[in-house]
Amino acid sequence: FMPKRMASSMSAAIILREGEMDGPTDTLNSCHVPTTTTHRSLVTFSAPWSCTSSVVKSSSLGDLPVVEIQKLGSDPIRSVSGRNFDLSTSSEWMEYVEGSESRINSEGGAGAYDTMRCDLVRNRHSSSVTEVERKLWGTDFHLNRLRNSYCSLLKIVRYGNNKTSDDGKKNDIQDSIVVGEQALEKALQESRLLIDALLEEAELSDTMLGLAQVQDPNNSEDLLTQMIKVSVLWTPPLQFYGSNKETRIDDTIIVRGHATSSGKPFPAHRRPGHIIATVALPRVDEEQKESMFDDIPNRDRFPHMKVAAWCRLRKPLENADTYKPPGVGEVLMVHPAKDNQNEVGQTEVLEGLTSNFFVIYKDGTIRTAQNGVLHGYARHIVLKSAKKCGLTVDLDNPVILQDAAHGLWAEAFITSSSRLIYPIQRILIPTEAASHIAAPKSDKDELDSEIQGKLMNFTEYWNVESVDNEKLKWSSPRWQALFDEMLRYGGYS
Repeated sequence: FMPKRMASSMSAAIILREGEMDGPTDTLNSCHVPTTTTHRSLVTFSAPWSCTSSVVKSSSLGDLPVVEIQKLGSDPIRSVSGRNFDLSTSSEWMEYVEGSESRINSEGGAGAYDTMRCDLVRNRHSSSVTEVERKLWGTDFHLNRLRNSYCSLLKIVRYGNNKTSDDGKKNDIQDSIVVGEQALEKALQESRLLIDALLEEAELSDTMLGLAQVQDPNNSEDLLTQMIKVSVLWTPPLQFYGSNKETRIDDTIIVRGHATSSGKPFPAHRRPGHIIATVALPRVDEEQKESMFDDIPNRDRFPHMKVAAWCRLRKPLENADTYKPPGVGEVLMVHPAKDNQNEVGQTEVLEGLTSNFFVIYKDGTIRTAQNGVLHGYARHIVLKSAKKCGLTVDLDNPVILQDAAHGLWAEAFITSSSRLIYPIQRILIPTEAASHIAAPKSDKDELDSEIQGKLMNFTEYWNVESVDNEKLKWSSPRWQALFDEMLRYGGYS
C-alpha cells in the first residue's frame, strides 16, 4: 500500500517531477518507475469526478514518458458518428475509443483492459483535509491479468481460438511470438505511471477535496473513504490487424487510462445492502431453449480475458427492456450444465456481467464457477478467506440454478474489485422461462405488489428470506464475515 502522504496544491498546468517516483505497491511487491511529466488541463468540472489519460513521448524532454490528463468537466458527453457517449463511465469511454479509431470490427474492440479500486482514506479528525492515504486493491494482480489478456487477445487475432499443430495436438503459442517482452515491461511501467498520475489528480481535485469535507450526521466513523475506479487500457496498433502471421510488427502498446468517482465519502467499514439479481435465461419454450442459449451475449470466446469489446456486447443484457430493469443490481449469465460433455438438463450459473457469483450451500461449502469465467481480484480474496470464515471451498462442482429450487442454497452474493461483496436477497427469472426451469411455487401477486415496472415480467426463483437459518451451521451470514475479512485484507483494521 502507498504510505500516508500529504497532497499539495498545484499552480501550474505542467508539473515536472525529477528523480524517481515510487509506483503503486500492494502486498505482493513494490517497484520504482522512471521519471514522468504530467500535463493537467485547467478545466473546471463538477461531480461526479472523472478524467481520461494517455501515455505519450515528449521529444522536448528527451523522449521521457508523459502522462497527459484530460478532465472531462461537467459535460462528459462526446459524439462519434451521430452517437453520444458518456465518457464519465469507463465502458462508454472505451466504446468511444472504438468508434473514434474505427476499431468496432477489430477483435477485442479497443483492446485489453483492467479496472481496479483505489480508496482515498481521510480521517475526519485530521487538521488538514488534504492529508490522505491511498489504498490500492491488488495493483499487481490487475496489471498481470491485463498483460495476460493483451497477449491472449493478440494470439486470437493472429491464430484464432484453437491453434493446433500438424498432429492435432494443442500448440501453446509463446507470448513472444506476438509481442516482445521489452514492450510488455514498458507498458507495465507506463501503466503504473498513469495510475499514479490519475490518483494524484484525484487527490488534488477541488471537487474531491470539497466533497471530502461534507459531514454526514448519521456517520460517526473516523475513517472516510472516497473510492476511485481506475481503468487501464492497452490497445494494439491498427496495423497489427491483418498483418502476416509469421511476422511480428511494431511492438508499440498504446497505454491509456480512465478514472472516475462519485466523490461522496462513505464509512470505510460500511456493509453493503442486499440487491436483486436476474438470470439471463432464454425467453422461449421448451423445444427452443437449448439452441437459444447461444443467442444470448456471452464471453465464451474469451472467458479469461478482459477485453473492451465485452462492454459493448453485453449492452443488450443491461437493457431495461430485457434483463436489467430499474431495481436490478446484476444480471447472471448461465449455460446448460454438462457432465462429461453430455447435457444433464440443468443450468449452471457462471458469473455476472461485471462480477463473479458465489453460492454458500447449506452444507457449509462455497461454490463459484472455475471455468468459463473471468477470475476477479475480489474472487481471489474470497477464496483465500473462506476457510477463516468456516467454509469449505468447492471448485469441482458447478453452481446449479436448480439447487436453489431444491432448497440447497443458504446465501448468494456477487463480488467485484470495486464493489467487493454485494449479498443477493432475491433472484428472478423471466416469467417465460419459469415453466421449463423447475421454478418453485411462489405467490406472484405478492411479488408484483412489492416490485414495479418491468420486474413484473419476472418470477421470483429464490429469496434469502425463505432460507431456514435454524438449520445452518453458523449463526450470522457468512457473506458478512467474508466482507470483514476482505477489509482486513485491504488494510482496514
